[in-house]
Amino acid sequence: MRERLVAALVGTAVAVVVVMAVVRAYALAGEVERSAHATVERSLTMATVAVDERLAGGRRVTPEFLTALSSGVVNIRFRPAGATDAAAVTGGPPVSATDREFAQSTRRPDGSELTVVRPADDIGRRISDAVLPLVVLALGLVLAAAVVGWLLARRLSQPFQELAAAARALARGSTGVEVPHYGIPEAESVGAAL
Repeated sequence: MRERLVAALVGTAVAVVVVMAVVRAYALAGEVERSAHATVERSLTMATVAVDERLAGGRRVTPEFLTALSSGVVNIRFRPAGATDAAAVTGGPPVSATDREFAQSTRRPDGSELTVVRPADDIGRRISDAVLPLVVLALGLVLAAAVVGWLLARRLSQPFQELAAAARALARGSTGVEVPHYGIPEAESVGAAL
């Protein structure tokens, strides 16, 4: 009886915690991705204004300038009008071809192109950092449910264990065995039968 009670309680707690954790993990991942897209949009707007000001002042766009604009968060790429991709100027953290999910570009009136990319591995790291406390909490809740279930099962089975001890004493022929009384109707029925 005790094992079934613990299994039922822990199983229910695990099911509830897993459903809650999965829903919350998806919500957190979605929020981190929305934040990444918003960062890319804001960075593109800021970079467009900064590049406009720099070019209007007669200065060139350099990798150092773009790296300073990126704040180490996004990769900024400027391709001058009529230039090939090889002539593009890049600044910020390196990105790969798989990072294109978090990218946005704008073609400027003079034909040049400005692209901002947020590295996908950074997003993955942020999602992992956001989900880790949730996993730890879920494991803690499952462990707490197991402990509470074990304690509850032990407490609920105690009257029946005492009745079993009284029944064993009666079976050995002991007289004057005092059968304990409980507030649990099932245990009281067994005690009355003894």
